[in-house]
Amino acid sequence: MKNTMKFLTLALGLLFVLGSCNKYEEGPKFSLLTKKMRITGTWVPDKIVTSEGVETNAEAGDGEIVIDKSGSITLKTEGFGINGDWEFTNDKENIKMTFSFFGEKTVQEYQILRLKNKELWLKDEDNTVTQYVAK
Repeated sequence: MKNTMKFLTLALGLLFVLGSCNKYEEGPKFSLLTKKMRITGTWVPDKIVTSEGVETNAEAGDGEIVIDKSGSITLKTEGFGINGDWEFTNDKENIKMTFSFFGEKTVQEYQILRLKNKELWLKDEDNTVTQYVAK
């Protein structure tokens, strides 16, 4: 009986902890993959939702983002690529991308709303959400 109570207490505690692991507004609630493992890969835009709620489908020429686990990032569009670096910020709730283009340094930071193995939703400073899918 004592062991059963210990098991139940442990199981309930574990469920409570796992249920509160939701770092991002749109999920996932729980993942066995680390955030770094989920964000690395090649992402193509699928949908764009403006701050006014207007939703549009991304077009084939809207490019792609290649995020490497080493911290490098490449933006590709129509055969042209820009290389830079990325890092998590704000306790891994944001991603900061730094690019150098013709000697000018550009820094962009996005709030991560959803980070799944095949989905990445980023919100920019204008509250526009770009929904990416893994390529």
